[in-house]
Formats: sequence, structure tokens, C-alpha cells
Amino acid sequence: MQTIPQSFSPPQGFKVFVGHIPLTMKEDELSEIFDKFGSILNISIIKDKKTSVPRGCAFISYGTKEEADNAINTMNATNQYIGDMNKPLQVKYSDNEIEKMERKLFVGMLGTSNEDQIKQLFSKYGNIEDINIVREPDGKPKGYGFVKFSMREEAEEAIRDMDSKQTLPGSTLPIIVKFADTERQKRKKQQMVGMPRPQMQQQQQQQQPWNNAGFYQQQQQQPPYYMDVMQQQQQQQQQQQQHNNENSNPFGQRFGQRNNYNHMNHGGFVDYSQQQQQQQQQQQGGQESNDLFIYYLPASYGDAELKNLFQQYGNVVSAKVFIDKNTGQSKCFGFVSYDRSQSAIQAINNLNGFHVEGKKLKVNFKRDRN
Repeated sequence: MQTIPQSFSPPQGFKVFVGHIPLTMKEDELSEIFDKFGSILNISIIKDKKTSVPRGCAFISYGTKEEADNAINTMNATNQYIGDMNKPLQVKYSDNEIEKMERKLFVGMLGTSNEDQIKQLFSKYGNIEDINIVREPDGKPKGYGFVKFSMREEAEEAIRDMDSKQTLPGSTLPIIVKFADTERQKRKKQQMVGMPRPQMQQQQQQQQPWNNAGFYQQQQQQPPYYMDVMQQQQQQQQQQQQHNNENSNPFGQRFGQRNNYNHMNHGGFVDYSQQQQQQQQQQQGGQESNDLFIYYLPASYGDAELKNLFQQYGNVVSAKVFIDKNTGQSKCFGFVSYDRSQSAIQAINNLNGFHVEGKKLKVNFKRDRN
């Protein structure tokens, strides 16, 4: 008899989610319906973890993608009902399977590059199905976009070779290349909208590392697709909403370590209630304002770098780093002014305590001397 190593695990195959099945349905009954599409590796009826009561759905794993595609396309085309169910079977790839097959990339820090220039950069990695650079209403590029390859392996190679490896014309930071968010990732982030801050922090800690955030974190041994971009964070989140099923959302680990509050993780989701905003202002020791005072900036930062760091939270009216008149060197503090107070609040929520080039930023509302 052949001994199977303890580490052996059967092939996972391609997992399909099946919904709207009767609560009384068994695995063998479900197999009779779905085995005509191909070799079934596994069937699992989903049950409530606490009560063990079936939840009316299941997972079916096929040996090949073609078999899974056949099951999905055929069953959805026929709108088949089972038993006394008043809804037809719902058949689709599981969320995990969709993430494994993802081949669409988010690309950030594009500067002034256009579609032709981006295509020239990425076409050496494989067949590009689509390129979309997100633009302002006046046609000006926002500095980020999406590249979709024919195969995931092509996208993975592009990430390995391109992410953070070069700075494009018109950008002050290296290009960001990562897998775009899947629908499940977007749903998780949408669920965090308006979530109380302590609960949000706990939720984010549980979800790491799938959407870690920050600038150049020292954890660069992580696979590139776990790395998110901080720059353009809110702009890209808005782009998610505009493109419905288009996968997007950047946030990267660049420029220093993250502190124990994963604040960069939710730049696009800090939509607190008025009461929470007031509490935040009280904690910062200032009144609601459009103007911020920033301590402990890196010595290398000038006005442009300061503006670049803060502009993803809103329209920056002015950004000023103070310079010593005698030495010409930065005093490592400065001011940022937005056109609205909500932007200032979000900047504080995300950047106060954030590490940049070994410096831990302190971001407060600017106080009147009176």
C-alpha cells in the first residue's frame, strides 16, 4: 500500500459557488446535477458554523477551468430551479477563485504618461486586452489607471519587474504596479464606511495583509500583490465607484514603517459622522479648520513633496515647508491648507503618526496664536 505523506493535499481545482439550493439537498444530489459538466473534485454544502444548519448554498470544485466555465455558463443560461425554490440556481466562481484568476493591474504614479506610453512599457510582458488611464473632466490624467492582460502570469511578471522600479515623467515617486481590487475586496472596504474608529482598526488588523498600506514599508519580502499604494488613494477609491465592476484601488507600502495603527489602510473610507469628527478634533487639540500644521517632516522634503503627500485627501490650496534663512535647510515642519475642512480631517486621520523616511509625522489643525 502506498503511503501518502501527511503534507499531501488534493488538488484544489476551480471552485464554483452554487446558491439558491434547498436546505435539504445533499452532496450526492447536487453531484447528479453538476457532474455532466466535468470531473468534480469536491462538493461541500455550506453550513452555519454555530448551528450546522445548511445555508442553501455550496461549493463545487472542477478539475479544469473549461469544466467550471461550462457549468457556470450553462446553468446561468437555463435559469434552472430546484425543488420548491422561488429563485433559479446562482452559479459563479467563488470569490477566492476570482482573486486567483485576476489579471487586471492598478498602475499608479503615472505622471503625465498617456495610453500609448503605458502600452509601450507593459506590452513586453504579454498580450494587453485593455488600458485605461483615469482622467479629469477636462481630459487631464489623474496619474493612475488600469492595465488588463490576457493571462495572470503576464500580470504577475509585470508586477515583479515594474513595481517601484522606475519614476515616470511628471511623477515624483516610483510607479506603482499591483493587482486591482476584486469585488470582494471592494465590498469589505465599503462595509467599513462610517465604521467607528476602534472597530475599523480591529477589522483592518484582522484583514492584513490583504490590504496593507503606507509608503515604502520595510516588509518588502511580501508578494507584490499584497502591497498597496498610499498615493492617489482617495482618487482611486472614487474611480472604483465610477467603474462598477471594474476592479481598482491602490495603496502601497512606501517610505518608512507603518505604526501600529494601520491608518493608511482606509484613506478612502474615513467618512465619519459629525460626532466622530468633533471627537477627532478634540483629540487633536484644535478647532475645525482647513489649515494643518505638520511637524517632523523629513529633511529632504520641500513644498512639492509636502503637497504630493497630502493632495490625495483633497484639493491642496498651499503647501509650505519652512526653511532656515541662515543655512538654507529645512526646519522639518510646515503648513498645508485645503479648500475644505473635511479634507483636513481626513489628512489628520490618515497621516498623523505616519512614518516617512524614518520620521513620525505629527499632523494637527493649525492653531491661532490667540
